[in-house]
Amino acid sequence: MYLGRAAFLKRHWRWLYRVGSRESVPSPLVAVAGGRVVGHGGLIPVTLRRNNEERTATWFVDFAILPEYQRKGIGMALAQAGMMSCPLQLGFGNEGSVGMLLKCGWETRFHTLCFRLLLRPNRHPSFQGSSMKGFAALAGLATRGVWRARAFAGQELSASPATPDRLAAFSDGDGGVALHVPRSSEFLHWRISTHPYSREYFVLSLRGGRVEEGYSAIARVVDDSGYRRLHLLALRGEPANRHALGRFFAGDVRWAVKNDIHDIVFITSDPMVAKTARWWFPVSKRLRFVCHANDSSGADFLSGTDHMWECLDSDFDLMHVARPGDEVQ
Repeated sequence: MYLGRAAFLKRHWRWLYRVGSRESVPSPLVAVAGGRVVGHGGLIPVTLRRNNEERTATWFVDFAILPEYQRKGIGMALAQAGMMSCPLQLGFGNEGSVGMLLKCGWETRFHTLCFRLLLRPNRHPSFQGSSMKGFAALAGLATRGVWRARAFAGQELSASPATPDRLAAFSDGDGGVALHVPRSSEFLHWRISTHPYSREYFVLSLRGGRVEEGYSAIARVVDDSGYRRLHLLALRGEPANRHALGRFFAGDVRWAVKNDIHDIVFITSDPMVAKTARWWFPVSKRLRFVCHANDSSGADFLSGTDHMWECLDSDFDLMHVARPGDEVQ
């Protein structure tokens, strides 16, 4: 697990795992040997909706086993304990964790994409001290020039604080038949308003317009050792209006260049949105989505690939280094 993530969890795990919001979901799960924690698994309870039906599920996150205790069945035991706490389970995992979950009967799909636009790749922590840093700087300079020109005609966007009134525009959108996390006022209050760094969230929308006009997005700028990522967490707008969406993405790029953003990150499983996003965020990767249901009814509920996931639904924007004060004294 990333060290910054671990420091964040030490201080804020009760918030992230929504402790107490679902009595049947014990989180986190820990494995103890010799008086110390050797394995950890986090569960985030969430409501899912398909058509007019709602069910409770859990996101599986932060599963980690100390190296010397791996391949001893501890990870599978933690996973099985989590599976018993809720009838529906979801997750986005790496190759190692997904392999273990598949052995527990989980299914995997690759319908969710992560898009990025690297505007200053030389600022990325992985390039610090690297012989490739100079090349990355030239690549970033060329990228900014091309995308600044492409985004010149884009919408002029403004950033407004993510107040409850502005978040209300994103609340309870119609997800249709697709499986999704409903944007209830309760969910947005937990995910944004009570976040330990809630002031980092804002709404990008048409300058001079209302959030309800055109496309808008809940966003966050995360500073990772000086590397500034703009996360577009959730979109709001007319689903079928690709032209308007393209102009909004152009506005995002224009805003990012103007505000010295080094990297834009955007996640979607909507095929139409993804088709438009490719024009503006050229680096893409398919994410490993995994799910499991404890009975056939739940399996039908999770079936198919007509899912609508965004960065806001899980914890993608929370993968950051610790802030001052996160460390437990």
